Amino acid sequence: DAIPGEEVCPFALGGLDAETRPLPTVLHLCHRYGVGDRAFFAKTKVPTDFFSCGSPLLEEPATDIGSGKYLYKKPPFLDAKVQYSAVVEKREAFMICASIGFLNEAASYYKSRHCEGDANLKKEIGLHDLPE
Repeated sequence: DAIPGEEVCPFALGGLDAETRPLPTVLHLCHRYGVGDRAFFAKTKVPTDFFSCGSPLLEEPATDIGSGKYLYKKPPFLDAKVQYSAVVEKREAFMICASIGFLNEAASYYKSRHCEGDANLKKEIGLHDLPE
């Protein structure tokens, strides 16, 4: 909660540094996280071949999520909006950005070690629109 809203996603995507900002002790990916129309993360929607040379990386959300601009989420495949407080939006944004940042960093590391010149590093997988 101590990270300013407009800095939540850039900080979480860019490598979490406990020296510059206070961080939660544990990130428990226990449910789906969403902000606005498309920013979304659910561990069950990450493709099973994500850690392969040919799989693209996860699409990064808009860096202004968490800023108070999107006080709602639109769950995938539902015609509904769930309203949020600014604090909940910021927390959801942190989880989305940190999770996507962690997975993309891990996949990039894997690809740099195991994919000789044919690593797909495009950030194209949007979890919001993937089927269950």
